[in-house]
Amino acid sequence: MFSLCTGSGEKPYQCDFTDCGRRFSRSDQLKRHQRRHTGEKPFNCRWPNCQKKFARSDELVRHHNMHQRNLTKLQLAL
Repeated sequence: MFSLCTGSGEKPYQCDFTDCGRRFSRSDQLKRHQRRHTGEKPFNCRWPNCQKKFARSDELVRHHNMHQRNLTKLQLAL
């Protein structure tokens, strides 16, 4: 990871993975991007009997909402 002097609109955080070089304005954006290279998935679904993992928290939220919709449909069917 490289950090350069920043000004308005600059992207000082650069991905150092081979053949990538994407740049970001914030370090958290770079970290999120680097998970695509490493395959790291730190966000785990805690729904019973679900073992899915996600690289981003918004993906986990979307997945959790799917569980909630399915539960609601099941409850309405009863």
